[in-house]
Amino acid sequence: MTNNLDLLINFQPEKGTVRLGDDSVIESCGRGTVKILAKTSDGQVTPVYLQRVLWVPELGCCSLLSWRAIVSLGKGFSLRSSGGDMNVLRENKTEVIWGKLEDQEYVVQEEKELARKMTYQDWHEALGHPSPNYLKNDKYSNTSTIPSIPKDWQCETCITSKSTKRKPEPNTKRCDTPFELIYSDLSGKFSQQSFGNSWYYITFIEDCTRYAWIYHINAKSDTVKVPVYP
Repeated sequence: MTNNLDLLINFQPEKGTVRLGDDSVIESCGRGTVKILAKTSDGQVTPVYLQRVLWVPELGCCSLLSWRAIVSLGKGFSLRSSGGDMNVLRENKTEVIWGKLEDQEYVVQEEKELARKMTYQDWHEALGHPSPNYLKNDKYSNTSTIPSIPKDWQCETCITSKSTKRKPEPNTKRCDTPFELIYSDLSGKFSQQSFGNSWYYITFIEDCTRYAWIYHINAKSDTVKVPVYP
């Protein structure tokens, strides 16, 4: 549980209560997922996602990790304690989380994410994908930190959003012999059944005569039972 709403990913409001060690009860106002860069005792850093973390505004300036909540996941985690260290281990005994004893409390060791300078792509996305002609320092009076456009730079999102679908040319050529070519299409599942209690229909169109057959079916697996023509 945590009092820091900014840590929660996919936050869902949800009212509840939490009983603390001194038997006092405080309110929880929602839950979500927290990502931490967990540091193990051998110096490795691994992203760990803590799910169903409670948001408890009255908790105070610390976040609490519950061993009982970890056990309830049923993933075979185990706990190892040695001196001033406490480690959460996977079923294969690899270390996941390292807690270090500090002032009578075990504190989860994590690597803090450091701020970095924004790239040209970061600025381009933050300002809504503007044209490179407008993404320049002289266009904004309150900043001078937009880097120059990289050589051969392209934005995949912009390219995708501006792409168009080419409509194929109509096929005016027809087969000369009946049943030489038959087109078929399966449609469904629909939100409501037909009058015959069917969820799908399949069509057959004969290319030479353009004669069509329509069959109603209850499941996709019934397609193989439909004759191509009566």
